[in-house]
Amino acid sequence: MVDEERDAPFRLDGQRAVVTGASRGIGAAGKSSTAPRCSRFNVNAIAPGYIATEMNVALIANETRNRQILERIPVNRWGNAEDMASAAVFLASPAASYVNGHLLVVDSGWMGR
Repeated sequence: MVDEERDAPFRLDGQRAVVTGASRGIGAAGKSSTAPRCSRFNVNAIAPGYIATEMNVALIANETRNRQILERIPVNRWGNAEDMASAAVFLASPAASYVNGHLLVVDSGWMGR
């Protein structure tokens, strides 16, 4: 089922971004009842904000849309692969050994606005 209003921010040139469904599915898996029951490993997920990837080339090239996006990102830049890698390294490290069933939002504060 498609909720046109809810999914509107995820549209690009009339097509829904693939990441929409994937992000929702991963988020649900990370918060599922499986995560709290795991004793040998942790189950977490990363929810990225706007990341400068090939998938977003059209958004970045569109001056108006790019400006609108950057105005809402507190650090005023698109995220990059290193930002996501740093989050993944943290979740895989001993520093996150007590983090389980968490959806780590890496978006420079976009969701908090």
